[in-house]
Amino acid sequence: MSDKLHDKIYQINCLTEEVDSLYHQAALKLGVSDSVMFVLYMLHIGGEKCLLYDIYKLSGISKQTINSAIRKLENDGIVYLEKHNGKSKIVCVTEKGKAYIAQTGARLAEADCATLETASSHWIPELVGACISTALFVSGAQMILKFGIATVALTGSILLAKGEIDVLTFFLFLLLVSRLYDPMQISLQNLAAIISADVQCKRIDEILSHDIQTGTDQLTNKGYDIEFNHVGFAYNDREAVL
Repeated sequence: MSDKLHDKIYQINCLTEEVDSLYHQAALKLGVSDSVMFVLYMLHIGGEKCLLYDIYKLSGISKQTINSAIRKLENDGIVYLEKHNGKSKIVCVTEKGKAYIAQTGARLAEADCATLETASSHWIPELVGACISTALFVSGAQMILKFGIATVALTGSILLAKGEIDVLTFFLFLLLVSRLYDPMQISLQNLAAIISADVQCKRIDEILSHDIQTGTDQLTNKGYDIEFNHVGFAYNDREAVL
């Protein structure tokens, strides 16, 4: 492995851990678990409804943990489940849950938006472009994989009907394809994460390339008390935070 690629992977891992830590701290301050916060976040983004399958897929959390979080929210009267297109289920928000999400998931989403609004304008299009291109790449590759499975099944059925192969051979080919599909899909998702993180890595490089601010080794204060005078902080000119 080259040193450059090793550094990129290290930066990606550090960035991922920092982002996860920020969301974890936000969940703690709002008094919920990480899994509950993700469900609330998805419900806010989805307009108070979200497919259970999408929550499973996008969370990166085990189904058991997500189900436990949803059961807790159900017991608290925040959400309820409805059937959707046969076996699928959709998570819906109750009237009580709307106010609860406004104080939890909505606040986290607003913080995300505020962060993007104050970010450097030149790298936001790069980030969006990277996400779109990665999504197209992964979706296209997954479609090819699924088409390959269908092709194997169709070709095997034709050969089986003609008597050119036996049932055991046909079954073995289907088993082999199904076993190969999941690892390849996971590999594609990991590759997509590496590609999309390139923009974040460039942003980190940009921050680290700034000159280190230096002061002086001469102490000129008249006392030992620290006084904040005319100090403020805001995400923009209209919303003062401090």
